[in-house]
Amino acid sequence: METLASRAVYDDDELGMTKRLPVVSGVLFGVGMGVFLLYDALADGGSPAAIAGALFWAVASGAGYGLLFPWFLGRAARRVNDQLYASDPRLVPPPEPDRYLYRLPCGWVRTPSQVVGGVLYLGPGGLRFDPHLRTPARLRESLVMEPLQEIQLELVHTPLPRWLRVWGRRTLPRIQLRWGGGEALFGVPDATSVFTRLQDRVTALKQHSPPHRA
Repeated sequence: METLASRAVYDDDELGMTKRLPVVSGVLFGVGMGVFLLYDALADGGSPAAIAGALFWAVASGAGYGLLFPWFLGRAARRVNDQLYASDPRLVPPPEPDRYLYRLPCGWVRTPSQVVGGVLYLGPGGLRFDPHLRTPARLRESLVMEPLQEIQLELVHTPLPRWLRVWGRRTLPRIQLRWGGGEALFGVPDATSVFTRLQDRVTALKQHSPPHRA
């Protein structure tokens, strides 16, 4: 089964989080610790040494958190991406045998603030999205998009939730699929190139598939 995006694509930092997350997380944690420690120091009399110690530990804890938190977060994300890309059955439920020819690890954008990770499969009959097994059970339903002849693809730019706009982007390109039963958005790094590749495969399969009969 061909994967429609290289493994390197999934390490792409579209929002610039790798550069900004250490600063943002460190500052927020440091400020929080500073407020707590200063309050404690002032409650004990507020001596200059106590206040200086509180400020020192606030800065030190903020710097430490800014280094360690992004590192742990990045390592966890890379581990999941490795398993998704390798079709690890402990994370990715295997698709129906011989029904699909292509796969694309991606995220189903259920709402602007809720993205479910998993794999999108494409075959002569249509498409299917299966969430990975770390997804909460209530969100683990598969999404079936059939028949293939009714599938329409479009690359759209959707607004980011306000809390993500701190990273400097207001929109992200998404792959939108429409069919007789509805529509769905999927997010993947390097969406423009991946969209072109996916669209080419869908077009080729449509040309070799018989028209759907109700």
